[in-house]
Amino acid sequence: MNPLTKIWIFIIILIGLLSLESWQSLSIYGIIFLTILFIYRRQIWPRIKGFITFLPLMFVIYSAISIGILGNPAFTVFAQAGFITVKFGWMILVMAFYLEWGSSAKIIVALRTVWMKFNKRWEKVENGFLFLALILRFYPSFQLDWQHYTQSDKALGISPGKSLRKRIKRMIDYLPGMIFAQYRRADDISHLMILRGYGKAIPRTVARPINWTWQDSSISIVFPIIFMGFHFVATI
Repeated sequence: MNPLTKIWIFIIILIGLLSLESWQSLSIYGIIFLTILFIYRRQIWPRIKGFITFLPLMFVIYSAISIGILGNPAFTVFAQAGFITVKFGWMILVMAFYLEWGSSAKIIVALRTVWMKFNKRWEKVENGFLFLALILRFYPSFQLDWQHYTQSDKALGISPGKSLRKRIKRMIDYLPGMIFAQYRRADDISHLMILRGYGKAIPRTVARPINWTWQDSSISIVFPIIFMGFHFVATI
């Protein structure tokens, strides 16, 4: 399946979630999402466990503002806060599903494949694709550098402290060196690209294109129709 088809499917699901207005429809979606989560719990749970702890805090803050500042009835506020919190939790699950089965790098390749079909000599668009590809390439190495720094601190017995202020200060101390290291890597790659003649031919070709097939067209048309029918039944 084309990555663009996958992201189209998840966008439709998110739009359906945003349009929910009753607990009944939210529960139907929840049963489906929780079933998928149970089946793929080893892959999905590590991605969402950090956000799950944030949901009760979101509920408390929303309730406190609505009762303390706006003066709304407590029962109404708790019902609204619970509904919004659960809906937000389902949206987090959907995003976790996409991060597990989707690929940002493949989306860039798929977009470049579609753009190549137009055969337009627009260098700015090509540079934009290159910029996004480099960001996706360097972000994992940036994460690895951060893990290396934190593991080195633990090995040396250096503790950043438990307070949020001390951890932020520690992160600020490390950021200049980490950014400079990424800059050096990007500079080395740019020199190699120039030496190999990359970028002189516009539009640039795609080494491993991800083509849009008739199956992707069929799924992109049929899935919204089926989903709209399911959404209509769930919201009755």
